[in-house]
Amino acid sequence: MTRDEKFMRSALELARQALSLGEVPVGAVVVLGERIIGSGFNSRETDKNSLCHAEIKAINDACKNLNGWRLNNCELFVTLEPCPMCAGAVINSRIKRVIYGASDKKAGSCGSVTDLFALPYNHKPQTVRGVLENECSDILSEFFSQLRLSAVQAGSENGIFFFAEGTLWNDSPQHYMYPGIKELLQKLHENYRILVVSIMSSEELDDIIQAHGLDIYIDCRRSYGMSEGLAKTDVLRMLIKRSRLKRAFCTGSADTDRQAAQTCGLPFVYAAYSSGKVRSCDAAITSPAELLQKITLL
Repeated sequence: MTRDEKFMRSALELARQALSLGEVPVGAVVVLGERIIGSGFNSRETDKNSLCHAEIKAINDACKNLNGWRLNNCELFVTLEPCPMCAGAVINSRIKRVIYGASDKKAGSCGSVTDLFALPYNHKPQTVRGVLENECSDILSEFFSQLRLSAVQAGSENGIFFFAEGTLWNDSPQHYMYPGIKELLQKLHENYRILVVSIMSSEELDDIIQAHGLDIYIDCRRSYGMSEGLAKTDVLRMLIKRSRLKRAFCTGSADTDRQAAQTCGLPFVYAAYSSGKVRSCDAAITSPAELLQKITLL
């Protein structure tokens, strides 16, 4: 075990404490030489305070223990890439080195979304990425999986059933794809659980989802309505029952998609835009922005 791995395991123990409290499991320690002088874990929900990130708490603890705000010779070990607030705190406290485990594609400010340490501030910490990355990622994945499961069991989520793969991600102009769909999906995913009704294989879908950087529930039924598959209506009924959403609607690009939604009693929004011409569907939308507007009005 390397020195960096040793202290990252201490941060992981703190992340597990956060997990036990139902918090997003992030842990951090501040190290001076071979001694931990500050520690903290995420407790925003418990403390009802947006400042209670693991890094902020660990830095605060270290400053108290050293009786000063300058942490010039200290290192910060944290299980998740620091956000802008925490990266700013690192700069202001003069920490010399930041070591993190998992990258944060949504808020990471040490290289993922931006790199604050590369900007011309008066202090530039060194950065080490990916120490015990798998373990740090696994504990976060465990938390969010349990969170989604709890939400599904409670029937407390809003959901969108997407029919027709081309509507979502096919770049060919012959399919129902328009600029901005990736950004639309990311925006929708903030408030809706996205369920894809697909005839693509699981492997294909997994690759597509990863490429889009989204966390989407997928239920594949190859060739639905065809030789060996189920009809779209049957698939939709099965997904509605299984997902136990509080509120849901459908979007797709075919009349059979609309018929399935209407049969199941769900609102339907057309997403039909092919080769620059709107298909012969009533109330068809022609852009992601229009789809988002129609969805928010449902």
